[in-house]
Amino acid sequence: MAPIGANSLIIDRMRSGACVLRITNERGTVIENITGDWNTEELEEIYESARRQALRVDETLVNIKEALEKL
Repeated sequence: MAPIGANSLIIDRMRSGACVLRITNERGTVIENITGDWNTEELEEIYESARRQALRVDETLVNIKEALEKL
């Protein structure tokens, strides 16, 4: 799950390799469901972007860099 402004993207991977992309509005209501194959380049890009945001990857890298600079 990745919040984007007041909205969210939720991506679930199925065991079959397919995925479900859900888009929610500011009230948490699912406004769109998209099912696709992970071979779809656009869906993979959205998944990776959502994953990085949800895990705060960029913020973590900045924190690591700042800590290393203080050594």
